[in-house]
Amino acid sequence: MGDSAWCVLGDFNSVLHHRDRIVGVAINDGEIREYAECLHHYGLQEFQYIGAFFTWTNKTIWSRIDRAFYNGIWHDTFDYTHVHYMNQGLSDHTPIVLDFPSCPKPKPSFMFCDMWAKDAKFKNMIKEIMEYHLPVSRLKALQTVLNKLRKPLQLLNKKKFADIYNKQVKARNELLCKRCTIKTQVMKNSYRKRQHYVDINNSALSLIKQESKAKWIAYGDECLRFFMAKIKQRKAMNSIYTLRDCNDHWIEGFDAVTEIMTTYYQDLLGIKDQHKTKVDQQVIN
Repeated sequence: MGDSAWCVLGDFNSVLHHRDRIVGVAINDGEIREYAECLHHYGLQEFQYIGAFFTWTNKTIWSRIDRAFYNGIWHDTFDYTHVHYMNQGLSDHTPIVLDFPSCPKPKPSFMFCDMWAKDAKFKNMIKEIMEYHLPVSRLKALQTVLNKLRKPLQLLNKKKFADIYNKQVKARNELLCKRCTIKTQVMKNSYRKRQHYVDINNSALSLIKQESKAKWIAYGDECLRFFMAKIKQRKAMNSIYTLRDCNDHWIEGFDAVTEIMTTYYQDLLGIKDQHKTKVDQQVIN
């Protein structure tokens, strides 16, 4: 179980902190020591949750003995886990509900590949873009050029560099086949095959180097897998899945929370641009 994501939840019939019981016998350190040591030994952490704090009562004593824990690589498999301690029903224990909503993913960003710059058409693309009327500001001009280059570069990548690794294998096989049957009258053709393989191989190596810089964590060992799980855990902890609206109602869902927060700040700040007046130099002086 050490190399897979797992969780455990339910009635542990024991408290974990001194604040976990009101009324009744006071909680001492010996009562919680073995429980805490067990969690530490297996690397378990408690889920963030909403709902009731105390999970058991006999109408006289209230205590928190029902919990949900997860291991260190839980977030390597699950992006976000929503834990809700429901209201008590027929049982004297609080039901625990786990939900697994998918976190909203950011839009894919455009990444420039170094191998494109070695293509014969690359300089002509730049020249065509530079012929457009560009803004005076250098920063805005650069932004305009990059935005206009996106589609031509994506088209270039689709036509020439798509599936580059399979093309690399195919070109190598063609070169080896040509070497096996090489003769004097086909020397020129063999040279073209060799050059074709060299060009594709250089492009593939360039892409591999760039990918290795950007994705080295994803291809790491188990230590880095744990590290990536911690990064995703931190992202999940910063996510807001539930929020109380202006009518004091609980709203669930990332899209619903986004709408509430957007509406709130639009009402607070407005949606129209506020035109600033010029500064009066006489007032400053």
